[in-house]
Amino acid sequence: MGKITNALLASLLAGSVNVAAQAPAQTKPVELGYNALEVLGTTQGDARVRGLTNVDFSLGEIKPGFHGLNELTFKQERTLDTYFGRNVLTLGIGDSKIVPAAVLKIDKTGVFDAKYGIRNTTLPEALGGYGFLDIVFNKDGANATAFYGKEAGRFTIEALESLETPYKGRRAFYTEIQPYLKLGRGYSLTARAEVDGKDFRKGRYLFGGVKKF
Repeated sequence: MGKITNALLASLLAGSVNVAAQAPAQTKPVELGYNALEVLGTTQGDARVRGLTNVDFSLGEIKPGFHGLNELTFKQERTLDTYFGRNVLTLGIGDSKIVPAAVLKIDKTGVFDAKYGIRNTTLPEALGGYGFLDIVFNKDGANATAFYGKEAGRFTIEALESLETPYKGRRAFYTEIQPYLKLGRGYSLTARAEVDGKDFRKGRYLFGGVKKF
């Protein structure tokens, strides 16, 4: 599966470079979305580094995209504890708001979960914000992940809800709530609540800063 992922990413990058060389000056073969680095400390004394990557390519009417969340957790001894990635490959056509999507979850050993379905950005935009709804499946189960963000001056609030539904076994809920306060020059202060299930008393709470690129 790792070879397949690498091949897909290589194809997207190679295609974008080829189009960039041939495209007229007025076109934008590469569209950069929200790209940022977060450095947060947890209430348990650990450190979390999260990178957010959003890039869309324009190959005529075909618009492949890469949307990545990759994070490292370091223990108090400054040793790497865990790596987690949620990387989404999309393939839009024209200005469609509903596009095919592949969601790849990765840890230190490689891709441990791959699901395929759609990404829909219509509802968050209709609610005056930004975000997506991913609905994806594989032979073992289904996942629905909703993300919504809303800006108000220097303040932004984002929320994510993920529902994992295996065909056999219990459903699993995961929630993130994250406010931001913009400081200027691409920097922000932030905090995040991460909750497995529905009991916020057992959640993980993080505080730190963000640099937008």
